[in-house]
Amino acid sequence: MKETLFKYLEFLLPIHNCVTIPELGGFIINVSSSSMNASGDIDKPQYTIVFNPELNHDDGIITSCIVKDENISYNAAYKRIKDCVKDITYHLKNGDTVSCGNIGILKSDDKGVISFYYKKDNPLPSLFGLDRINIKHLDRITKEALKQKQKRLVRYALSGAASLLIAVSLFVGPSINIEDQKTSNKADFISSITSSLSVSENESSIPAVSETEKDITSNNVISEKKQRTRNYYIIVGGEENKSRAEKLLLKIQNEGLPNASMLKSPDRYRIYVSAFTDKSQAEIFLDSFRKKNPQYTSAWLYSK
Repeated sequence: MKETLFKYLEFLLPIHNCVTIPELGGFIINVSSSSMNASGDIDKPQYTIVFNPELNHDDGIITSCIVKDENISYNAAYKRIKDCVKDITYHLKNGDTVSCGNIGILKSDDKGVISFYYKKDNPLPSLFGLDRINIKHLDRITKEALKQKQKRLVRYALSGAASLLIAVSLFVGPSINIEDQKTSNKADFISSITSSLSVSENESSIPAVSETEKDITSNNVISEKKQRTRNYYIIVGGEENKSRAEKLLLKIQNEGLPNASMLKSPDRYRIYVSAFTDKSQAEIFLDSFRKKNPQYTSAWLYSK
């Protein structure tokens, strides 16, 4: 039954992100968002699996799945899980390593503290197939667009100047009946037109970036930064049912965390003790919080 129990856990954990085994503990998936490295590549999201022995109540996820899959009563399914947990606890107390299938392993130290080590080579289904990608910075895209615009303007100016020169040369072409003085004056006229076209061509070949274009670029950068703003929460527990989540929140508040609050997400209600907009500050607080509160060593960082 032990192997079967962890098969259920392996199937249900990617769906619910947090699944508890009654009287043993809760398994939680912590997914970090994708980030851009120094070379401009965007790394795919990463994930970790943590184990919290404090989440040892029955959340009904595994039990309900066994009831439906094996067509037995809820009490019978719960008793099977309870017997299996007794066997797992027995092996852990004897210093044995308990395999959790493809998820990881459980170990217990001399003080009876259970530790979980997840398998990093086991891909999360929602992240399967994702790979690192390269994307251009906004300022680089803007510069390339301006260069293309400059090239088109130069091309149009050259073609227009060439057409005008041809028309002028046909209109004031030399004749054998024109006097030398008139020919000289017309040649000077053509020379002055050519000089004017050359100056105009040089001035238009490098167009200045207008204030409007600068404003558009600046606004796009600011808008892009706003779209990437995320909040980071320090999570210490969670429930799918709102009433059970409220009971868990009250319990955590009474145990010395009066500022704990509840965050609703599409799949469950999460209990958090603090929130940040800066990821590095949230990670620093999480490390300090775990050290000051040993009972919450499995607290994790949730980004939204």
